[in-house]
Amino acid sequence: MEEHPVSSSTLRHYVDFGRSRLATSCSFLGQVLLAIGVFAILANSLAAQSAEFIPLGHIPGGFASSFATDVSADGNVVVGRSHSPNGSEAFRWTLASGMLGLGDLPDGDTWSSAAAVSRDGSIIIGRGTVGVAAGVDAFRWTEETGPTPIGYLPREGLPISYPGAISDNGKVIGGSSANRAFVWTEDDGIQVLPGISDSEGSSGVAGISADGSVIAGSRELEGVRQPYLYTSNAPIQDLGLLAGRHIDTFVNGLSSNGKVVIGNASGRGWRWDAARGMHPIPFLQENDFAIYPIDLTADGSVIVGTTHASTDPTERFPSFIWTQELGTQNLEAFLSAQYGLSLDGWSLSRVSGISDDGHVIVGGGVNPQGQLEAWAVVIRVPETSALCMLLIGVFSSCAVIPRIAHHCRL
Repeated sequence: MEEHPVSSSTLRHYVDFGRSRLATSCSFLGQVLLAIGVFAILANSLAAQSAEFIPLGHIPGGFASSFATDVSADGNVVVGRSHSPNGSEAFRWTLASGMLGLGDLPDGDTWSSAAAVSRDGSIIIGRGTVGVAAGVDAFRWTEETGPTPIGYLPREGLPISYPGAISDNGKVIGGSSANRAFVWTEDDGIQVLPGISDSEGSSGVAGISADGSVIAGSRELEGVRQPYLYTSNAPIQDLGLLAGRHIDTFVNGLSSNGKVVIGNASGRGWRWDAARGMHPIPFLQENDFAIYPIDLTADGSVIVGTTHASTDPTERFPSFIWTQELGTQNLEAFLSAQYGLSLDGWSLSRVSGISDDGHVIVGGGVNPQGQLEAWAVVIRVPETSALCMLLIGVFSSCAVIPRIAHHCRL
């Protein structure tokens, strides 16, 4: 065979070509290893949801006592009552401002309490007094107006009105006045609820859907308090009673979508929807405490509440959380098991509100000093942007691997 000597320039060409291919392959290998690393980090961060416990304190200058009654649907504003230098006072709390007192109605004796809040926290309803000898007055608060009374239904004796619920935009309010259900709107003021307030017996409003079109409450029928759903231009829907419990049955809340109602019948909690009707919420497994559902998420898939109706604010007893998947759980045990949350001597005895997405839970509890204090639990969920980055990393890896295989075959 005839030999053909290879020139030095040709040899250098092949050496340089090999180095280039090797460098390219190594570059792609580095890319895929980086993509795999990013994938692992993001997957771990997405799986590791966390929860933060926030003591809310009390109004500056007052003695240490506060209680949260509700949280805005978006989870950014907490309302309740605390003790200020002037007396018991409604408050509004945000992470930026802390706890701020809302004052009282004109000429009142500085006794006020917030009951519920609009979706963005800009409108608050509550109770106060007008004059030292007056009854209890429902009010509507905005930053521009402060607390302003929403009025009463006619009655003999002291005028009394209790706020019960508010729509997302704050333009529809429901409650009870003169032992009758009322609805208040910006255009018409306080009015009876047709078919409910004008019937015999007591009645009230405890829930309003996000758009204000559906109202839930209870009314007296045949000597027993029974729950109802009211929608304008539609027949009133009576929700019935728990099987075997012909006793007063009260509504405590309505989901934002207007499809799920919660309440209790002498300590037996219940949940209602159109598919299953009224069904009991199971007791906690570790005891036979009563179940008092207080609030629920926008779709009614998560419910929170308390297990005791004690009037002693410093008594320690468990709150609960209910989900369709897990059933009824001790709230403190749930937060510890799911998120590793340590409460360091706190007792979350009185849960009172949950945001629409279920990521913020509020209430009142006993702090390590034995005092009643408002609290919030914020569940941190990784943002969807992290998921997008994760998917980009996966797709990048999938695109790089075939290219590496191609270069390795050269």
